[in-house]
Amino acid sequence: MITKNMLKLIGVIVLITFAAMILSTLLIKPVPPVLKFVDEKTDTALSGFVYLDDKYIGEVYEDGFFNDLPEEYCKGEHTITIKSSEYELSWGSMPSDCKAGLITLNYKDGE
Repeated sequence: MITKNMLKLIGVIVLITFAAMILSTLLIKPVPPVLKFVDEKTDTALSGFVYLDDKYIGEVYEDGFFNDLPEEYCKGEHTITIKSSEYELSWGSMPSDCKAGLITLNYKDGE
């Protein structure tokens, strides 16, 4: 037979479980992926200044990797742009990109 104390204990356990679920949702933030910029035609890395929605966020060097995306990257659709003296290239992004550890942004000449 279930007593009042057992019901109270079950209620407390349920409340703690819900509180833990809500707290974990708020504390666990998605981690932005690493970006790799590549010229698909020559299979070489691209380098230059990186912008998120026209705001400068850093620089990509000769290896083509960029790992300094802000957390806001995972919160909506954005435009990633890389600029150098030779080119200005842009790609769209989506929050689902943050489920991947690495996103390769390919440049195809003429597209």
